Amino acid sequence: MGGRGGSSGLSGGGSEWDSAHRERNNALAEKRLEGKKGLSLEKAKAEKKDNDFFFGEGNYRYTSNKYFNFNHVPDSDNIIIATNNIKTIKGSPVLIIGNNQAVYLKDWQVRKVHNYDEGINTNLVKLNKKYFKPYTFKSDFSDYSFKQSDTFESLQKVAKKQNKSKMKYAYGHMK
Repeated sequence: MGGRGGSSGLSGGGSEWDSAHRERNNALAEKRLEGKKGLSLEKAKAEKKDNDFFFGEGNYRYTSNKYFNFNHVPDSDNIIIATNNIKTIKGSPVLIIGNNQAVYLKDWQVRKVHNYDEGINTNLVKLNKKYFKPYTFKSDFSDYSFKQSDTFESLQKVAKKQNKSKMKYAYGHMK
């Protein structure tokens, strides 16, 4: 993927995200809730529900208390990519996919993440093939440069490459 930030590799893996793995991961997620009480339990449940919504149930796993990895290609119509090609235009986040092209996103489609060991601040962007609608702007983005505009299919290839890297992430950007 072109642009100023490019994309950073992430984790996951094709066949390892089968139903047995999802069941095991769901059991581990339930175990994370054990021993928590009151507000701590409610916060953990809300976090699990939010992660299930964004990544898909069983398509992510925590590698520590803070870091997680996930499947970038949950199915053929949905992908999650790591990229810095995010800009805010008129209060809405957009994914820059060409010199003068972007896809408008909803706030819930973008998550800020980091990896301290790698020194990476990036964004996870959830895309659906049905709603991938490029918008062409009148002028080029001055801080991005692409040889060729990205399509859903080209971003799907990026997501598959990111799946192989096994990168772990934590929420939020480093300072």
